[in-house]
Amino acid sequence: MSLTKVSYSMISGAPANVLDFGADPTGVADSTTAINAAIATGRRVRIPAGTYLCNVTINNKTIIEGDGSTISVVKPFDNAIAAMTYTFAAMQNPVLGFFQYHSEVRDIGFEGTGTKVGIGFTFGATVPSAFQANDELANNVKFYGCLFRNLDKGVQFPFGNIGTEFYSCGFKENKYGVYSLNNKFGSPMHAGNKHFYGGEASGNICAFYINNTADGFGDFTLRDFIIEGNSIGFYCFTNTTYAPVLFDNVWVEANASGSPSAVTIDQWSGSTRSDLLIDVATYIFEGEKSEYIFKGGHFANAKITADTTVVHVDSSRVSSDAASSVTGANSQLIFNSPVINDTACPKGNGIVVVGMPKFNNTSAIGGGSQATARGLSIPIRKSKSSSTGFVGQSVTFNSVETTTGSFSLTGSLNSDSTLYANSNQFVIPFSNPYAGEFVLFSNTNELLVAGFYVFTFHAKWISGSLPVFYVYDGLGVVSIAQQMTLGNDGAWQAFGGYAYTTGGATVGLWATGSDSSTIRLSAYQILRFDTQIEAMSFLASLSYIQ
Repeated sequence: MSLTKVSYSMISGAPANVLDFGADPTGVADSTTAINAAIATGRRVRIPAGTYLCNVTINNKTIIEGDGSTISVVKPFDNAIAAMTYTFAAMQNPVLGFFQYHSEVRDIGFEGTGTKVGIGFTFGATVPSAFQANDELANNVKFYGCLFRNLDKGVQFPFGNIGTEFYSCGFKENKYGVYSLNNKFGSPMHAGNKHFYGGEASGNICAFYINNTADGFGDFTLRDFIIEGNSIGFYCFTNTTYAPVLFDNVWVEANASGSPSAVTIDQWSGSTRSDLLIDVATYIFEGEKSEYIFKGGHFANAKITADTTVVHVDSSRVSSDAASSVTGANSQLIFNSPVINDTACPKGNGIVVVGMPKFNNTSAIGGGSQATARGLSIPIRKSKSSSTGFVGQSVTFNSVETTTGSFSLTGSLNSDSTLYANSNQFVIPFSNPYAGEFVLFSNTNELLVAGFYVFTFHAKWISGSLPVFYVYDGLGVVSIAQQMTLGNDGAWQAFGGYAYTTGGATVGLWATGSDSSTIRLSAYQILRFDTQIEAMSFLASLSYIQ
């Protein structure tokens, strides 16, 4: 008696198995027609273990699943077209509506047919200039456990295509892991509203690439993600962010290291693409009027050329040896309470450190080489306390004070102050024979012994040159902090910081300036603590020992 082979399609409720439609799992024949036929059933589509060459089109809401991203693999049959193209325009369908997230791709690998060749998954036309009406509305897909490897572009959003989520997906050894543009050829659609949860990007020339010139951009989010070993970890050009780009507990490591030092990526001017040779970095932010937020994780090596842009780094582990720079006009890189891997916070123009930094290498944070990075903008001291056991120096400025440094200056009382009823105003003659450097208050009573030294002071510029403050020994051998610049807005500023030193030098509050300067001081202190946690706790307490 002959037996009849039972196909998956004969089982009620079974997924549409592409093998039942003639797909070739050996990776030899073109499986496009077979997989398209499975998609056309409207049922869940199953792609079993194997390698499939295809250029399929997904034009309905579809769930596609494989047996795992390394054993159910699709590759482009024709490298000029993506292996999978999603064209369903949910916004145009009044029944199904927008942001329904019905379509899913699970446990499938997308691979190139050569070294960084082909497109894995595209929303709308593979080539942006081939835009057709409603291509920008192809969106709302969830990816689970997918791997995009050795492609020119792993997944691309050529026309905005907002509203897609990735869960535990990998992007490895591509030219671009994720490639997102605003719609440059049709109706406006920004390049944002994409979210990545878990997952990893490694070995890519550019792991994430964003080029946006449309209003509405933002809400591009990475959470609990790893960016490692890429030439460029994250590149973003945008003219505005309506909502910040968010990096939540993102770990970066070994990006922009080794050869080459520069790579070629796409540059867009309107609808024209050209090549841009750019120096490698973990993060590159270009354009203007944008905001990026980093929370936790590990931060390193950001290049901010965008104008009027702020990058907030909050409670992240930071490496100062992986240099960051800010060259955009009116832009800032702000570190709030970083955890420092080596000897000091990152430093440079436009880089600000606030909050409460923690140094992991406590034995190396007292030398002069990194002292320029240890002066922090801190909150004004709020409370006064008395202590008979503190070691250091405290100047109150509630009455007339005379400086104890290079030569005596007697202050004049002002009722303008922050901590006490009065402040002292000093006219500092930054001139010879002191070569523009002046000791305001030297710690004459206490030769430094080993410990953690905390300083705080409040200052305000009145007129003349803008002074720069130091808390050190004048030679830089023992430097708590250097190069804290007083602003010219006539507002009170508070500076503070801490460092460990083995002692052996007398430090004080110094100032430099190019010409005579008039300033006010309302509080200055330098105190010694036995442990780092004591020093940090006191600096965070907003207290002043008098």
